[in-house]
Amino acid sequence: MEKKIKYGEWGREYNRSFSTMPLSVVITTYNRKDVLKGLLDCLKKQTDKDFETIVVMDGCTDDTEQMLKQYNGLNLRWLNTKMSTYGLATARNMGIRDAKDGPVVILDDDSYPDEDFVKQHKKTAKRGTLVGGARLPDTKEDVDMLLYKMQDTLNKYGTTPKRLNSFIVENNTCMMRSNWLQVPFDESIQHYGGIGQDFIKRLIEGSYMFQFNPEAKITHMSKYKRRY
Repeated sequence: MEKKIKYGEWGREYNRSFSTMPLSVVITTYNRKDVLKGLLDCLKKQTDKDFETIVVMDGCTDDTEQMLKQYNGLNLRWLNTKMSTYGLATARNMGIRDAKDGPVVILDDDSYPDEDFVKQHKKTAKRGTLVGGARLPDTKEDVDMLLYKMQDTLNKYGTTPKRLNSFIVENNTCMMRSNWLQVPFDESIQHYGGIGQDFIKRLIEGSYMFQFNPEAKITHMSKYKRRY
């Protein structure tokens, strides 16, 4: 029987187990310093302050690094792939390797987290499990499509760990650092598209679990979406 739960009800059946482990947020970016700053501003508002932020510039040629040098209020550091080609896989792997042991969340630079984002991801972090948070729309045009995808994920998986068996968007997902290192992103893929599909395919082959955490929310700023 298909599970029908409206968005506002998602949190009611969510397993509220709590973890006190520190968390790392890995953000990849390319020449969008103002968009990135908006994300960092959201992280400054987190209710749980026990986390680090790692920004990986994928060969940025604008003033992103200068903005980061002047940014205050976060446990923040940054890296640069210095690649001239599309290096999303390399950037993500660099950030994960540089992170502390513990849970690691990956974010695109146009994903603005809710104030309980860190707190909620900590609650569901566990070994061998990819935890996906909710992605909410910022524009009316995207409401139906994105909320449909979130409802579909809820229908398939509920909110407790289950064997991963279908494609999941990897933006706003969390795993233990050791698990990210076991299944790194394929750095030979240096073009848009295919990186996430390949990654999820290998997680499925490795019998990883998936858990949906609808309270670990980000707003996908689609008005900033790149057009490839």
